Amino acid sequence: MGGFFLTTLLTSFVFDNLDADIKRLVPTAENPNSTLIHITAGMLIPLEHGITLDDLQCSDELWKKSKLNPYAIPDDLPPNPDVYKLMRIHEERERHPSGLLRRTRFNAWVILYTLVHHGPGYFRKFRRELGKPEVIEQIPLVKTRQIPV
Repeated sequence: MGGFFLTTLLTSFVFDNLDADIKRLVPTAENPNSTLIHITAGMLIPLEHGITLDDLQCSDELWKKSKLNPYAIPDDLPPNPDVYKLMRIHEERERHPSGLLRRTRFNAWVILYTLVHHGPGYFRKFRRELGKPEVIEQIPLVKTRQIPV
């Protein structure tokens, strides 16, 4: 199963270094006092959501535009994020019957959610009426497979 994912080149490799302090009841001759064990764990994660090899041909471009790149040319670096541009993502074209903007409706939902789930007990009775927040652009849910190595 893992071989298929390796041959498609559409697999992410994940590694993590772990340090575990294992106390021994009886010290060994090789390590009379050492209780620290170093382990590297890894897994393969097949890339989903219709990702293709062409989608992955961006490493050079990302590094060229990274502020972490010590050799980056200043003109290649993108400008700092503009919060006002972020607020215009998914601009509304039609007026909502409530008169509230989408982000204001979401903020109101978060406040109601907090009251219903974490506020005084009185508000618990409104759980079923709360519903879910408004969906704008939903990414399809795909179960991620993981292959330990």
